[in-house]
Order: sequence, then structure tokens, then C-alpha cells
Amino acid sequence: MRRTDEGVLVVHDHGHPHILMLQTANAFFKLPGDYLKSGEDEVDGLKRRLNECLAPPNASKCKKLFLVQMTEKYVLAVAKNMKLLAIPLFELYDNAAKYGPQLSAIPHLLSRYNFIHQ
Repeated sequence: MRRTDEGVLVVHDHGHPHILMLQTANAFFKLPGDYLKSGEDEVDGLKRRLNECLAPPNASKCKKLFLVQMTEKYVLAVAKNMKLLAIPLFELYDNAAKYGPQLSAIPHLLSRYNFIHQ
């Protein structure tokens, strides 16, 4: 059985939370992640994929949130055949026609957490 691991990267921009997503072929949206190698831990697999795809990786435990302040000097690198987009939560909410049922459910799933941005 093949297992996958994907990460939800939340950024704060213009007073609203956004989700970082990858777009391929101008229509397909996905979260950063990939298939896990056999015997690979979920955290290690996500770190490996983020190192290859985006960098810097900030996931250290599953189902926990970490707020990492990035300075202006950090750079996120993305493959040439993909676009990195910051999608606002209000656009994702109840928009399964464009983003699919899993991605459009992210705002509902994140509503269990209390984000305090200072």
C-alpha cells in the first residue's frame, strides 16, 4: 500500500491567513508532499519533500502547529513547471468546484485552532 504525506503551510498576508499551494498545468492544485518511501516516517517524508520542493522545512511533529516567523531574506524555491500560490482561506471555503473537496475543507479543519498573529 502506498502512503502519501502532504503539509498545510499557512502564511499571513494583508491581514488574512493564506494556504500555500502548488499549481500545475494552470488548473490542478495540490499541497506540498509526495509518496512516502517504504518504512519512512510521515514527518521524515514531509521534511524530505519540503527540502526538495520548497525549503525551509518547518514540520517536526504531526498534528501540531508551529508558527515560524520568516524574515524577508528567506527564499522559497519552486520547480519551473509549478507555481507557488497563496490562496486565502475565504476563497478556499466551500469552493470544491475549483479546488476539490479535500482542499476546500481546509478552512473548516483549521477552524479548530486559535491563530493569534502579533
